[in-house]
Amino acid sequence: MEYRFLFIGNSATYVHDLPATLAELCKEKGIAIYQKQIVPGGRMLEQHAADTAVFEEIGKGYHAVFLQENGNAMTTPEARERSLAAVGKLSDAVRQSGAKLYFYVRPPYGINLAGLDSLAQCELFDAHFTPAAEKEGAACVYVNRAFAHAKRHLPYDLWGPDHAHISTHGAYLAVCTFYATLFGRSATELGIAYDLPAEEAKALQQTADQVVEG
Repeated sequence: MEYRFLFIGNSATYVHDLPATLAELCKEKGIAIYQKQIVPGGRMLEQHAADTAVFEEIGKGYHAVFLQENGNAMTTPEARERSLAAVGKLSDAVRQSGAKLYFYVRPPYGINLAGLDSLAQCELFDAHFTPAAEKEGAACVYVNRAFAHAKRHLPYDLWGPDHAHISTHGAYLAVCTFYATLFGRSATELGIAYDLPAEEAKALQQTADQVVEG
């Protein structure tokens, strides 16, 4: 069986090509994934929900569709309301297509966002998408929670030079969180990506497992 995954978001998905890295590591475990991405830089779900091409792609038939929001779309009550309205439209289309819906609860920024530090952003993103998932019958890939745990307990820099996009450590942590969430298997099974040292990769794998297992 080949899983067909559609990722809808922005650079929080395409930097370090999370979907392709997940597919490559899964291939080594005998899991075949075809992945398609609609991830223009800076795109908000509100913009995706106004794009007919996005709905056409959803309708092509996927096993799972992942929605990832721009952090700026969650920083004011008005922006959150627009984001949730877009989530509702996109969720309806995903359900009609027969796909399983996931919210990729994105990593925080390594810099303040609307006065919120990274850990506060993790809480904000959680508060936005956990109730939405309950309402829409979706599941969440809580990469934000994995980042919060890693920030508290690991010494690695999770962000790149711009402090907005993730580093290779952050990307590998995200991929491990996807794997453990989607397949219910330990991320310690995965091979190493991004040329990370084995000991550091193992610590990130274990972090993902801890967060997913709760």
